[in-house]
Amino acid sequence: MAEINVLTSDKVVEEPVEQERINTQLIPPKSIKQRNLGDNSVGTSQIQDDAVGTSQLIEPITLTAPTITSPTITGTVGGSAIYTKPTLNASVQALTTDTDGTTVTFDLSASNVHSVTLAGNRTLAVSNGSVGQCFIIRLIQDATGTRTVTWFTTIKWVGGSAPTLTTTINKTDTLGFIITSAANYDGYLVGQNL
Repeated sequence: MAEINVLTSDKVVEEPVEQERINTQLIPPKSIKQRNLGDNSVGTSQIQDDAVGTSQLIEPITLTAPTITSPTITGTVGGSAIYTKPTLNASVQALTTDTDGTTVTFDLSASNVHSVTLAGNRTLAVSNGSVGQCFIIRLIQDATGTRTVTWFTTIKWVGGSAPTLTTTINKTDTLGFIITSAANYDGYLVGQNL
């Protein structure tokens, strides 16, 4: 375990930090709060004013292969954040109930799981998808049944052709897709006659 020495105006405070070597320079404040940084608790970041008296870290601390145990993340992650191989345990996807109409468009920026009750023969479309995105569509027959769909273009189906949908009243077919390139999809029958 390495230690970091924090220089204050009147004393040196030794803090344990899990890292082979840390080189930082602090602006000496009048006083500094002691903080145990713990095992890998600081990634590449800047320590804010309220965390270290009135000083700021001039150089960021970089930890090699840190492990974050049981973090709680709330809110929405915006922007273009890139996470390399994150592990998500028990993630929950939003189920979007789409509006039925002559053309039903599934907005893939809203969610990856869509459901629509067909009240007539429909044309299906997708929008706002990204290459590599996986999504699921649930097609539910209404109380009349016998509804058919015209699929969005450029789907490569397992077996070479689109599956025949269940036309029984109030029954559901579930289909899965992977976007393989711009406007190209692999299509799979996930469940039928549910």
